[in-house]
Amino acid sequence: MRSKTLVLLITAVLAVVLSACEVFGINIDGGKLTIDVTLNEEQVNGLIARATAANGRTDTDFLLDNITRIEMIEPNTIRVFGDVAGMEGSYDMTIDAVDGALQIRVAAVDIPGITMDDPRIQEAQSKLGQAFLDQVQSGDPGHFTDISVIDNELKFAFEAPLNR
Repeated sequence: MRSKTLVLLITAVLAVVLSACEVFGINIDGGKLTIDVTLNEEQVNGLIARATAANGRTDTDFLLDNITRIEMIEPNTIRVFGDVAGMEGSYDMTIDAVDGALQIRVAAVDIPGITMDDPRIQEAQSKLGQAFLDQVQSGDPGHFTDISVIDNELKFAFEAPLNR
């Protein structure tokens, strides 16, 4: 009985945490809780914009002043387009599950005045990683089992053990 109560509690907490996501699924099998989260293109765009575009903020250096659009490229790449100092630019980021952890990496950059060794690249990777973790993870221990781009959606699978 305690296990069922725990599952209901976790499900309720996750439903609240993931309420910003349009689609999520929960599966309990073999003593593990698996949460599938799908973020559509608009949601991904918003996360990236808040993490890596100035959008009028002046508190730090950003890769782009404004993000104009993104392209989601299977299996795990997101191309981000925007402007900086009145010129257009873009960067590619990859998103993976590596050893159960979320890994976001800026893989290519085509922004005037920014090269791959620019400190803003590392800062962007860190901010992007935290933004996606905040959106997907409930704070419960667990790990990512799969992350992929399918059509125009970003799909995460997160697995956490159930205490019995």
